[in-house]
Amino acid sequence: MGKSRGEQASSAGGGPSRTTIIIGLVVLAFVVGFGALIWFDMRSSENAEPPEGVKEFGEIPAGQHTQDPVDYEQNPPVGGPHNPVWQNSGFYEAPIQNETAVHTLEHGGVWITYGPDLPQDEKDAIREIVEGRDCLLASPYPDLPDGTQLVASSWNTQVTLEGPDDPDLDRVIQSYRRGAQTPEPGATCDGGTSGTTQRLRFTSTRSPSDPGHKAEERRTFRGREPYLLAALLVAVLVAGGALALLYANRTPGEGSAEAGFARDMAEHHAQAVQMAEISLRRTENEQIRVLATDILLTQQNQIGQMHGWLAAWGLPLTGSEPAMAWMGHPTDDLMPGMATPEEISTLETLPPEEADARFLRLMIPHHEAAIPMAEAVLGKTDRPEVEQLASAIAASQENEIQTMQAMLRQMGEERPANEPHLPTHADH
Repeated sequence: MGKSRGEQASSAGGGPSRTTIIIGLVVLAFVVGFGALIWFDMRSSENAEPPEGVKEFGEIPAGQHTQDPVDYEQNPPVGGPHNPVWQNSGFYEAPIQNETAVHTLEHGGVWITYGPDLPQDEKDAIREIVEGRDCLLASPYPDLPDGTQLVASSWNTQVTLEGPDDPDLDRVIQSYRRGAQTPEPGATCDGGTSGTTQRLRFTSTRSPSDPGHKAEERRTFRGREPYLLAALLVAVLVAGGALALLYANRTPGEGSAEAGFARDMAEHHAQAVQMAEISLRRTENEQIRVLATDILLTQQNQIGQMHGWLAAWGLPLTGSEPAMAWMGHPTDDLMPGMATPEEISTLETLPPEEADARFLRLMIPHHEAAIPMAEAVLGKTDRPEVEQLASAIAASQENEIQTMQAMLRQMGEERPANEPHLPTHADH
């Protein structure tokens, strides 16, 4: 067997330089520190008592993605349909898009909204509270109710506050940031957008009736894609490594359910990302574009988290046992739900409309097969980071299955048991 890329680079360069080692140690120190911060925050939220006066708005469905503006019932919103791209943590001096902020709430964020005419010293106090803290963001909100200067919102909850020195603000943060109300626990609050009120719809100045509109829209998205993926990579490296190091004192070993799940689900996710990238590049359907963007961003981030666990546990990315052996169902073939290379190639060769339908028919069983994997590890682990991610995978993929089934019905297509001219490995 030939040398890996890392071995080849090491051989060619005569080993890592002092600069490389220093940079590596700095990055490691940053990740460890960031992980410790998340660990402290998670433990704090478990023990915190929410303040009085918090409003709850009943069960709000999660996992509904759209690139259209949403008319929310609450002001500021506390949940509902949202943009497939989430808003990054941080302090903002200009209003941000409701739909991206709501996506961050779905990931466990707390959104502090303040009146634009709030005194500067109070804005500075909010900045100090927010900056450098995961899943916490603040922005001006011109449409706050009369007489209200500060509101803190999380998914399904909201409270009005007197100001940044209100002791209830800290209790809200401790109770609801990555709290029990989070629909997608373990999801990142970075790697999305830091934009403000400019819509993230990748639109052009052409009229939709212009024949060149769709082509220009696709070019616009692809022009931004490298920046989006670069931001995602940074989030994966930081968030994945940090989350992996939270529980390094109890390291799963080779052959453990946690290691098997991380390896198998990362491989399973990688194929979903591959199919989403193809569809995102070729589709002319706005709904497919939204769905593919969400799958690409979410599952690539989750791959980073699982690879981070394996690195922190001192385990290689691949193991010696067959796939799914940790579940008691070892296989040397493709895992259930995975598409064959021939099936994936049809996404490149079919006309765009037919490729859209094929994408959905391949992705539905792909998602369906991932849910039992997530449920299996939930019955075998007591590690909070694994439980959180597996729960998030099961919940989000169930929601997306329903969305994709509805999209097929809108296309006038029903998902067949398999393709008549191409056997579907996903149904094995």
